[in-house]
This record gives sequence, structure tokens and C-alpha cells, in this order.
Amino acid sequence: MKELIQKCSNPDDPVRVIAVEPQYSTSNAGEALKKNLEGKVADVVLVEIDTLETVKPDDLKPDWYERKMRANLEALAKALK
Repeated sequence: MKELIQKCSNPDDPVRVIAVEPQYSTSNAGEALKKNLEGKVADVVLVEIDTLETVKPDDLKPDWYERKMRANLEALAKALK
């Protein structure tokens, strides 16, 4: 975690968007990293990105992949504004 904090808070190339996966609790590593970056990096945000490994068989419809990818792109676009 210490190394990750150092890399993310590099003044020449700071990281302010942290991607988390829906199957993991954001209260763990994602929130801890965000908390450690606050004050070092402006406007740190967590954004949930579905890695497409969480689909339930009942949800798997022909348009599922496209919907998930669009939702991922919209979440990233919102976080990057």
C-alpha cells in the first residue's frame, strides 16, 4: 500500500481516479487508498468498473456485454470530469 500511495501521489503524474470492482467492498483497499491520497492529490474519487466477471446467469442477455461496457465508460467519464 505504501508503494501504491507513493506512485499515485507523484506530483508529476498524480492519480485521482481509483477503479474498484463491484464484487469487492470499497471500504477496504479502495477507501484506504483514497483516504491516504486526500491532501496529496486533488479530487480523488472511486469509480466502480465491472470487470464482467460478476454476471449472474439470469442476467446474461444478448445485450448484457454492451450495457456493462457502456456503464463502465459512463462511470469513467463522470469521474474524469
